[in-house]
Amino acid sequence: MYKISSVYQVSCQAISLEKKPLMRAAQSQNCQLISMANPVAPGARGINGAVTAHGRNSKDENTGFAFVNCTLGGTGRIWLGRAWRPYSSVIFSYTSMTDIVAPEGWNDFNDPTRDQYEP
Repeated sequence: MYKISSVYQVSCQAISLEKKPLMRAAQSQNCQLISMANPVAPGARGINGAVTAHGRNSKDENTGFAFVNCTLGGTGRIWLGRAWRPYSSVIFSYTSMTDIVAPEGWNDFNDPTRDQYEP
């Protein structure tokens, strides 16, 4: 396992990072994401972490994060991601998650225009 920031450890069997002009994407497969955030008291609404912080300035930018066939657990109360810019793109596919993920799932930085789904 290796540490990503001070909050998560990630163990992956395969990571593919693609960097081409106008295309930057990261895909993690068969990963175990473990939050090391401080525990949150039962019933408390505090958030003390986020798995991702992605941002794009345009829907035409071909970037994003994808987690496929992963598990997410650990301690704390976390968001799956923070929409850093208006067109953030993060996918969790075939990923099991424990109850450490906050019910709202994502943080849009209080900007509802960041809550969009475009297939």
